[in-house]
Amino acid sequence: MNIIITRIRKTTIALDGRLTIDGKHICDTTENADCHLPEGRYTIRLDKCRVRSRIVPLIVSPDSCHDCPLCKRTANKNEKAAMSLIDRLDKCPEEEDLLPSHPKKLPMPFCPRLAFGNGVCNRTDGAILVGTYRSNGLVIHSKQTFDNLYERIRKAVERGRGVTITIHNA
Repeated sequence: MNIIITRIRKTTIALDGRLTIDGKHICDTTENADCHLPEGRYTIRLDKCRVRSRIVPLIVSPDSCHDCPLCKRTANKNEKAAMSLIDRLDKCPEEEDLLPSHPKKLPMPFCPRLAFGNGVCNRTDGAILVGTYRSNGLVIHSKQTFDNLYERIRKAVERGRGVTITIHNA
């Protein structure tokens, strides 16, 4: 199965595109304009991601980490920093201005994959969000679209057919 993503619009924050399979339009896509895969042909593999605790369609590229322990460490550090701030706010809400500023979150390692989500702002992991185009960098009905696409990819892998993704600019 060959998935083709044609990038049709570039703005300062996002790359919007169309995803087709066998010449049929399936859904729209959006990616962060600063953290995206270059044009090319890539393999997709289904693998369990420890950060998301589920099997996700990962896009295999030379630049991607696919080192789940690294992703897990980064996610844990960001979560601990956020929880620490929440604990301090719970203890002294009236002294909020005395609290130190929120520690800067670490960017997730570059680990491109097909994913669901609404928008690409603050998304530095290289994910390609799928859904119905609404605005620059924004898709809606993303979870439904992702579930349908994931099911197609899963069935193709179970049948022993390789799954590739081709990305090109219009």
